[in-house]
Amino acid sequence: MRRVVIGLILLSPLAFWGVWQLWRAHAIGQLTACQSNLHTLGVMAWDWARTNQGRFPADLGVLVQAGQLRAVPTCPSAGTVTYAYQRARDGKNFTLTCRGDNHRRVVGWDHPQPGWPATTSRAGLTAPVLEDAHADPSISPAPPD
Repeated sequence: MRRVVIGLILLSPLAFWGVWQLWRAHAIGQLTACQSNLHTLGVMAWDWARTNQGRFPADLGVLVQAGQLRAVPTCPSAGTVTYAYQRARDGKNFTLTCRGDNHRRVVGWDHPQPGWPATTSRAGLTAPVLEDAHADPSISPAPPD
């Protein structure tokens, strides 16, 4: 019985670490799916602009009405629609962000910007690079607008 208790005490930190890593991997997967949604919406906005004299749609509902989308996608972390779309007055630029702090558990509570990831007509998809992610070092993040 004593050996079992000692074994449990020694293995508890390892089990905790394993659960933590699974939880973090799930959160990173949700962030990746959110980035994919933003990228897809950005591509659809560019497609819309190509066929509408270079002007981006007024809002995401236009893409739904035009049949390009069945519905505006939901952020996997929030489970609801959190995407905020803003178009410039002249219709030539847009910014699309995931509102709220839905992805803070991926990079920590000290991240300065709650509205990320984001995509813009100028910079494309912008998101923080995770320290432990296996990113391609030749790709640098786009500068902010």
